[in-house]
Amino acid sequence: MRIVLLGKNSSEISRAGNFILGREAFDTEAPPPSVEQHSARAGGTVEGRYITLINTPHLFHPQLSLNTLNQRVRECMTLCSPGPHVLMLVLQPDDFTETDRHRLNHILHCLSEDPHKHTLV
Repeated sequence: MRIVLLGKNSSEISRAGNFILGREAFDTEAPPPSVEQHSARAGGTVEGRYITLINTPHLFHPQLSLNTLNQRVRECMTLCSPGPHVLMLVLQPDDFTETDRHRLNHILHCLSEDPHKHTLV
């Protein structure tokens, strides 16, 4: 099963991934803003089933251009080829703006033809 972790806070996304895998697979320390981030993949067996998590801590960065965002989504798709089974959105509802919602819709439609069938919040 391939799960893509999405959200605004890289620490929260990483903690959710680590919780699912039951181990420290992702770094939970937020990198400085100057560090270019990329998607990361980790996997493991959970309750007898192999799961691959794709951590995407950078897709909601406000300074990311649409062109760069599309490139990073393609990078994410390469890590979860042939495509994700689940798109997990990790967020704090009070910190999710209208701009974030538009960016999320763009990302979701790049990841899946019918993303709402695969989305878990």
